[in-house]
Amino acid sequence: LGIDPRRTEFVVWLVRNHLALSDYAQKRDVSDPATVRAFAGLVGDPERLRTLLVLTVADVRAVGPGVWNGWKGQLMRDLYQRTEAVFRGEDVTRADPLADFPDLVARAGASGAAASLVGRERDEGSEPAAAAARVAVAAKDRPGLFADLAAALAAGGADVVGARVATAEDGTALDVFELQDGSGAPYGQAEPRRLTRLVAALEAAARGGGSARPPELQPNPRRAAFDVRPVALIDLDESPDAAVIELSGADRPGLLAELARVLADHGLSIRSAHIAGFGERAVDSFYVTDAATGGRPKAGPTLERLREELEAVLDRRDANGRPVSAPVRASLRDVSEFGRKRPVSSRPEPR
Repeated sequence: LGIDPRRTEFVVWLVRNHLALSDYAQKRDVSDPATVRAFAGLVGDPERLRTLLVLTVADVRAVGPGVWNGWKGQLMRDLYQRTEAVFRGEDVTRADPLADFPDLVARAGASGAAASLVGRERDEGSEPAAAAARVAVAAKDRPGLFADLAAALAAGGADVVGARVATAEDGTALDVFELQDGSGAPYGQAEPRRLTRLVAALEAAARGGGSARPPELQPNPRRAAFDVRPVALIDLDESPDAAVIELSGADRPGLLAELARVLADHGLSIRSAHIAGFGERAVDSFYVTDAATGGRPKAGPTLERLREELEAVLDRRDANGRPVSAPVRASLRDVSEFGRKRPVSSRPEPR
């Protein structure tokens, strides 16, 4: 065809790594300089970075209506800008997770916890209206905090379509959730009082005011049309001081709360969490440490039992005994590759 071999090599690289930017932005802690440097090493140069960004945005938008939103755009923009800084020779430092919400953090410091609906800057080229309500919660970190917040969200009927959780060095945890109602509209858009009650419930949950009752699993005929294979992977090599847990399965009300409760019951502290939704699929990543020691959990039977319990939650059955999830088509790859060895999963890989 007369194509320059260098361009051919470039296109091959793009195809091979077309999910890399999305994976890193949505499933990894991009506030960590080591993560940014690893991504910069994978990309190699600014031209590849720019082209990969264009390809990623087009790819995500093509998945279907509502899959692309300003939340995903902000995550990818943050990674792009920090990687650009690496290519310019700048020193990338750890981002302060609390910097965007100083008033909320101050309120939490004075009263123990604070929750609020927060605004957003409009993204260039994004939809005119926000696709989800954004709620932030700040509180002193404690075992089970994220699980309590997730349970309050589930009890309020809020669907978590995106979330970021981070813990500062002083022990303050910041949880930011993107929320929709059951119809896919921003939570509270039709009934603003529901949103007000939810914010109050989150603030009470952050203070340890009891755990909410999880919702009953209801049959969903739309979800039944999708085959989503549950996957639970635990990686001890990705981060030097935390285990990285990647989970993927059919989304349902209360799923995040159930997963978070399993982590808390195993004595794990969530250092950061990265929650994303892709249509009927939930794709979640957690950086966890041993709550007792503060260090990375050790390999062994305990972690294997954890993986099995998480996969059981993802594969929970309905009232008729039918599995919520079934083997997924190969085109629906959710968990990250990143060229690493993948921890054991009891099920065969999809083809």
